[in-house]
Amino acid sequence: MSALEEVPIKRAAMAQSERVILVADHSKFGKPSLISMIPLSDVHTIVTDSAPPEEWLNALQALSIEVLVADA
Repeated sequence: MSALEEVPIKRAAMAQSERVILVADHSKFGKPSLISMIPLSDVHTIVTDSAPPEEWLNALQALSIEVLVADA
């Protein structure tokens, strides 16, 4: 199954979830994505390996998204 074919399944699972946690390394911030599974406003928490740029932190705060930076 391709990533594109998985999108409806993942969206259905997220619609049934109490919390949506996105895990992404720091290189993903500010990069366009071929597949956008859900609006960022549907995410509750982002876990990443390095703090995103301040402009991203401000935008995520405005959306009430918690950002957790994992220690190495």
